[in-house]
Amino acid sequence: MEKAFLDAEWKAENDLLKKDERRVTSLKEKIEECEQQMDKCKQQQKERQLHCKQSLEQQQSVLKTLQQQLNNCADTMRHDLNESITQQQELLESEKKSFEDLEFSLLEEEADWLSRREELQRELNDATRNVNTRQSKLSELCAGRESIARNAADETATLNTQLMKHLRRIEETRTKLREVDATLKDISKIRGFEFTPASSDTEEDDHKDTKKQSQDDIDRISRVTSDAPIMETNSNSLGRRTIASLQEIEKHRQLHLAKQGSLVIEEERKRVLELKKRVQEEVKMQWENDHRKLNDELSPSETNDPISEVFDKLGVGSDHPLSSSSVSPDSMYSKSITSSSFRDQKEDRDPESRPMSDSSAYSEDQLSVRLRSSKSNIQSNVHRDRSPATYHSEATAWTCDNTLKPRAISWTRARSLHWTARRPAVI
Repeated sequence: MEKAFLDAEWKAENDLLKKDERRVTSLKEKIEECEQQMDKCKQQQKERQLHCKQSLEQQQSVLKTLQQQLNNCADTMRHDLNESITQQQELLESEKKSFEDLEFSLLEEEADWLSRREELQRELNDATRNVNTRQSKLSELCAGRESIARNAADETATLNTQLMKHLRRIEETRTKLREVDATLKDISKIRGFEFTPASSDTEEDDHKDTKKQSQDDIDRISRVTSDAPIMETNSNSLGRRTIASLQEIEKHRQLHLAKQGSLVIEEERKRVLELKKRVQEEVKMQWENDHRKLNDELSPSETNDPISEVFDKLGVGSDHPLSSSSVSPDSMYSKSITSSSFRDQKEDRDPESRPMSDSSAYSEDQLSVRLRSSKSNIQSNVHRDRSPATYHSEATAWTCDNTLKPRAISWTRARSLHWTARRPAVI
């Protein structure tokens, strides 16, 4: 821009210089014409003066002749000669007056020509001084243009070096981004889900096209800047504007690439979290369904009393001290509440009766196999042949637990009852 200003100023000064030079030439021509006219006027004045002088001398000679005749003539002719001499004197006086007037007019005319010539000479001097001033100013402007051209060439070389450096950094960043993508892909394969660097094939194709276009632009910019010659002295400021535009384009492109990479990484992170959450929810729901089915299969009928069934199997009547009739309902109800709360706390503390904390580490098939094996073990243990002592110890355990109301028995509680029944009976 500074060079453009200097170019415009140089052009304006050059136009004014040419105008002043034309004016100087015109003034010189006018001065020469004035001098020629002065010479011509002087020649005419000399001729007129000579003519008047000759006429005056002629009148003087005539007067002198008449005076001589008057001196030599008789008295009779003296009167006529006196009159002739008087007339000749008047003519001589008139000739002298006209000669003097002619000289005065010639002097005035010569003074006019001289004043005009002096005025033209003064204008010529002013114009010449302006021309010299403008020439010196044009020399300074030319020196400034050369200095700006040298600075622009140096700046262009520096900008080309910086551009190549930034392009190398961009290529290194792209290489790192590819390594990060490869690492994420390997991690996704280890975790068991597929890693897609883009949301769809269309977006991936668009990204590839954009990347290809960006690379083409970079190659073209590099080729243009590397093959471009150094700015000459009389060139305009297009190179600096082009470099500034290229820098702005490169800056926006780098920001776009960085933003796009961060968005891709953030989307993949969200996707991984959603997959983990969904797997955990599915495993938890599957576990709850299997647990509910197992409880439904192992729970006794609501119409049958579990304690009476146990006493029937043991052959104990209603008058047995352990029968339900020998226990007051209030005490049994309070003990039932206490034992139920204790059993619930035990079930809560039992690591096998609650969902696994790291449920995402097992697949659905593995959970189904584990639940199916646990279910078969419990059913085989419950339906195993038992001795009367075993039934008696089981009834004692049921009475100690104060399980008076029918409730669903979990497979964990069924297994604990099995191990209690296998203990030596203490009567």
